[in-house]
Amino acid sequence: MVTIQKGHLYRARGYHITIWCNVSGYSGPSEQTFQWSMYRPSAPAVGMQIISTSDDDFPYAYFAQRVKTGEIYVERIQGDSVLLHITKLQDQDAGEYECHTPSTDSRYFGNYSAKASLSVIPDTLSANMKQQNLIQDEGDSLELICEVSTATIQHTHISVAWHLVQEDGKDQEILSLSRDFVLIAGSSYKQRVSSRDIRLDKIGDTKYKLSIVKVLPLDQGKVYCEAVEWIQDPDETWKDIAWKQTDKTYLTVQGLDYNISVTISVAKSTLLEGEVLQINCSVQGQKIQNRWFQMVWLHHDSVVSSIDQHGVLAFQEDYGDRYTTGNLLVRKESNEKHSLKISQVELNDEGTYRCVVSEMERSPTGFLTVKQKRSSSGIDVNVSPRGQ
Repeated sequence: MVTIQKGHLYRARGYHITIWCNVSGYSGPSEQTFQWSMYRPSAPAVGMQIISTSDDDFPYAYFAQRVKTGEIYVERIQGDSVLLHITKLQDQDAGEYECHTPSTDSRYFGNYSAKASLSVIPDTLSANMKQQNLIQDEGDSLELICEVSTATIQHTHISVAWHLVQEDGKDQEILSLSRDFVLIAGSSYKQRVSSRDIRLDKIGDTKYKLSIVKVLPLDQGKVYCEAVEWIQDPDETWKDIAWKQTDKTYLTVQGLDYNISVTISVAKSTLLEGEVLQINCSVQGQKIQNRWFQMVWLHHDSVVSSIDQHGVLAFQEDYGDRYTTGNLLVRKESNEKHSLKISQVELNDEGTYRCVVSEMERSPTGFLTVKQKRSSSGIDVNVSPRGQ
C-alpha cells in the first residue's frame, strides 16, 4: 500500500518543497522503486513523468533538465520511504502529484500509487528594516524596528526573530516571537530577556520592535530580522512556506572604563564652634548617571550617614537627631555630587572625614551586589571653641 503526504498542499513560488511517500505491506525487497509523476489542471488525465529511483530515462523532457541539475531529486529516507524535492518551485509545478511503486509481489494486491494536490501561491511575504551603522556606548539603550507583512489570501501565521551575527561570524538568535505568539529567548540571552533588559514588542499589525535597555560589548555585530510565513497542512502540521531577512544594522559598542574615583573637599577646614561645616564628595567615571551607587559618610572611620542607590537616608547614633532638628543635612544632588553640611559645628565634630562609594549591580538571581568600592582620601577638620 502506498501512502503520500495528505493534500491539498499550498506552497510559495520560488522555495524548496518536499512531498513524502511511503510503501508498506509488500513482500518483495526492502528497497522499493519509486516513480513520481504529475497531472496539470489543464490536462488532468495526462500524467507527466518526473523522476524515478531506478530509471534515469524516466523523466519527461520538461523535467529532465531540472532533474539533471539537481533542482528536482528524490531523497531515500529508508528502503520503503522517500521524499520528492523541488528546490525552486515554479507556477507550472501546480497540479496533482502521483507516487507509484511498481509491484514486487507475486500477485497484484492493494494499491500501488497515491496522489496529492499542490497549489503554488505567490510569495507575498516582506520584511524590512532600515540599514544603519550605529556606534553606541556600553550601557546605552537601543531600539530597532522590523516591518513584516504578507498579502496572501491563504490563512497563514508569521513568526519573527532577531539575530546577531558576531564578529567571528557566529549567528545567534536574540529573541523571537513564534507563529503561536510565544516569546522565545535565544540560548545566550535568556537571563537578559527574563530581566526585561531585552524585549520584543509588536506595534500594530506589521511592526516588531527589539529593545535593549543596556547594550553590552557582546552585542556588537550585525543585527537583522527574519520573518517566516507558516501554513497548516491538512494533516494539521505547520509548514514554513516563505522566509525573508532584512538588511543588517552594523552595531559598534564602545566599552566603558568602569573604574570610578572619589574625591573629597571642604569649604573651610578650620572653624570656630557654631560655624557652618560644608564637605563635598565627588564621584568621577564614565556614564555615571546610568549607574547605581551607595554613599557612606565617615567621621573618624565611624558612620555618620549613608544613602542607598534609591536615595534612602540612614543615620548612626545621635546624627539622626541632629538631622531631624536641621543641624545636619546630607544631600545627593546627582550621582556625581554629594554633600554633608553641619549648620552649627560642635567641638566633637573635629577630626578626619571620608566618603566611601560602592557601585551596585543586580546579580542573575536579582539581588544587588557590590561591583566596586572606592574611598576618598581623608580630610581634616579643626574646630576651636569660641572665646579663644
